[in-house]
Amino acid sequence: MIVNITHVMIPRNIPFTFSWARGNRATGEDETGMSHGNWMSNKFSSISDRAVIGLAEKSHTVSYKGNHWHTRSADRARSIVKHRSGDANRHASKMREIRDAAVVGYVSMTSLGAMLVEAGQDVVNVKKVRAYAAAENGKRGLVDVVNSSRWQMLGALAHEAYARAPNATSLKSENICLHLEKAPGLTLTDTHFHIPLRQNIVAYRALVVNNPFRTFNSFTGVAVFDVNEAGELEVYHSASTYFLFQFDPFISQAGLLPSTLWVGPVDATDVVPPVDGRADRHANSEGCIVFETAWKALQAIPLDYERLWATDLCPGSKQLFLKKTFVERAQFAIDAGYFAKTNSKNNWGRFGKNFWNGSLAMLGVGSVVSHSVDCGNSIIRSDWTGLNGFDVLEMTVWGHFFGELPVDFTMTAMVSKFWNDGIKLPS
Repeated sequence: MIVNITHVMIPRNIPFTFSWARGNRATGEDETGMSHGNWMSNKFSSISDRAVIGLAEKSHTVSYKGNHWHTRSADRARSIVKHRSGDANRHASKMREIRDAAVVGYVSMTSLGAMLVEAGQDVVNVKKVRAYAAAENGKRGLVDVVNSSRWQMLGALAHEAYARAPNATSLKSENICLHLEKAPGLTLTDTHFHIPLRQNIVAYRALVVNNPFRTFNSFTGVAVFDVNEAGELEVYHSASTYFLFQFDPFISQAGLLPSTLWVGPVDATDVVPPVDGRADRHANSEGCIVFETAWKALQAIPLDYERLWATDLCPGSKQLFLKKTFVERAQFAIDAGYFAKTNSKNNWGRFGKNFWNGSLAMLGVGSVVSHSVDCGNSIIRSDWTGLNGFDVLEMTVWGHFFGELPVDFTMTAMVSKFWNDGIKLPS
């Protein structure tokens, strides 16, 4: 990382570790933890048509305060594993690639990814956030934000988390993405991202928890980058919308927060309209019966709870096959018109046609995911050993991972084991 008076220059595609603190005013929850991530080009995105930079991240929570913690999903999985016979486990292992294909088919058929994005974005709010970020040359409200007690508090908590994480047991893991929209002064080179300091940048964040509970979460707001007196990079993301989706239909929902989109003001002068501002291009009530039938058929295939912790499922020969397949399918996606090619053969510009159909079908996720899951198991698995497999929620992460990472970096990121480095797992 290189810093000057106006910018921070972050290396592309280089793994790094950082701590974080999160305060969720909508739910009253406060958390801290440690993350491993990679900054990368985000030339096309399912989250925003203006995204230019993305952060792929796996986080590990080391402290939690709130009233919404539960272990119902983990308890259910533990009960299934406990009562399964050895023959049933072997059957699930043999069927895993068939089930993977069914998972991919279900997500593609239902446009689930697109529906989740739409469910978590209020179109009116997005326009307001963009206007706020652009106001006063990106400096609106910055003095108050940077000097706020909340910034200082969260920074101190993140610093504390960095110190305690090596000796703390992870409470849960999260798969997270952060997407930054184009902004004045934000530029990309072949080696670095040049991000302006103390400037509002429109930012979207999506977060998946797959154990001990299963939720999809997303945030829309503004990110501000700054460097503190110790020379440490701080990124403050303030969101005016938060979306929570309860993703486990097999557990009791009694006492849990219902799936909800919270919309707040973008600043002190903003008034939140009473009407729902979400789009419904991908919601399809007429297809619910078909979707339900497909869901039941998918869930009839046993889930393999062991493969995400296996260490012998991705030999070098499989890695070479996958790498070759990624490149071939990506080129096919360009030739088929799903992506506009830029000046780099390994990256694409704004997507055409339909992102989810284009990336999942054309970029090769549909045909190679059953081979790739075994190689990327360190990303998908939770910190609760043996209590999740590759299901629909995991596919929202995996599809997003494949659809938005530069093709030449996908294999490196997928087989890397650094995503869980230095983490103590719960017993």
